[in-house]
Amino acid sequence: MNKISEANADEETQEQKRVCSACVGEVYLSDLIDKTGTKDPCAYCDGEMERRAITIAALADYIESAFERHYVRTPTDPDDYEYMLLKDKESSYDWERHGEEVVWAITNAADVEEAIATDVLDILEDRYANFEAAKLGEECEFADSDEVARV
Repeated sequence: MNKISEANADEETQEQKRVCSACVGEVYLSDLIDKTGTKDPCAYCDGEMERRAITIAALADYIESAFERHYVRTPTDPDDYEYMLLKDKESSYDWERHGEEVVWAITNAADVEEAIATDVLDILEDRYANFEAAKLGEECEFADSDEVARV
């Protein structure tokens, strides 16, 4: 198998991983998994076959939809006021990006373990990857370095 085929097989396997309702603590998502999932083994716990599960790609779809409605990407640079504070020699102001790293926002919003959030973020990062924007140093949606704030 060549390297491209191996990469595609890994990506396919990644998206086909199953996550059960017990591994998702957010009530709405957990109930949704119970209603729409199938009885399959979970890749994240040693759950019994009695639990319903969905693919990690399906969970990424739900999280993507929720983020579109409830989160905004925070600016990568200071606003005018913050910039002026930075330029003031008498000010001890130190600018930091406002918000929460995307992986932690996913972890907290879906109430999942970091491994699940990381797999979801990998899928979403691949969906939104833009080579041209990256060459220009621009951030894409769901970039690993991205930070978001709840609206």
